[in-house]
Amino acid sequence: MFRRADRSRYEEEQAQLTLQMQQIFDESQQRFGTEKIRIILAENGIHVGKKRIRGIMQELGMECIRENAKAVIFKIGMSS
Repeated sequence: MFRRADRSRYEEEQAQLTLQMQQIFDESQQRFGTEKIRIILAENGIHVGKKRIRGIMQELGMECIRENAKAVIFKIGMSS
């Protein structure tokens, strides 16, 4: 009996988190990854781990436009 109440609360929180993440992702023009989304959520008072955010992003098929951004920055930094 108590497990069902906990599960429904978790599912409700998950649905709210999913909506907020989708909004942040869309406002960033699909450029933000898990870490930036986590930081914005934390600024809004929602503390969530990167693994949970990554799982939701994979579930929704959300992928950053620039997956190799860190590699590009690293190469630029090394050539300077």
